[in-house]
This record gives sequence, structure tokens and C-alpha cells, in this order.
Amino acid sequence: IDRAPSFVEAYLAMAGHPWRSNHLSPKTRHLGSLSLYAAVTHLYGPGIRHHCRGAIDAGASDDEIIEVLQLASNLGVHACVLAVPILQEK
Repeated sequence: IDRAPSFVEAYLAMAGHPWRSNHLSPKTRHLGSLSLYAAVTHLYGPGIRHHCRGAIDAGASDDEIIEVLQLASNLGVHACVLAVPILQEK
């Protein structure tokens, strides 16, 4: 924060916009955020817990949450598809 305050300020403004705009329902915002925190390239446990609870509190079903997690799990597969052949070239 001390080294790049303008970057942090811009990031927080951008990241917080969906929560201030109210174009999406709270359930949809929590499910979208859950997908980001559960993506294999991020995997942030506290964020996953927070947005699972928020989605449930906003009316999401277990099936909706599971489907979001299934979709998010596909995000990292491309890294494996590209990286494994490269590793095999060694």
C-alpha cells in the first residue's frame, strides 16, 4: 500500500464496483466472487468461505454453489494442458 497507493486505490475502486452498483442480486455477486476465489489460480480459503456463506444467506442452493465450484475448477486445466507437454519435452 505504501509503495503504490494510487494503484491500490484504483484496484479497490474497481474491485468494489459490483458491490456498490446493485445491478446484480447479492446471490449473483456472491456466486461470481466465489468463482474467483475458488479458481485454481487463486484458491483463497477465507474468500471461499465468506462467499459460500454470503451466497447461502442470499438464497443460493447447495447445487448452485457446487456448480460454481465445478465451473471454477476448469479454469486451471489449461495450465496443465500446456505445461505437462512442455515438462515431457525435457
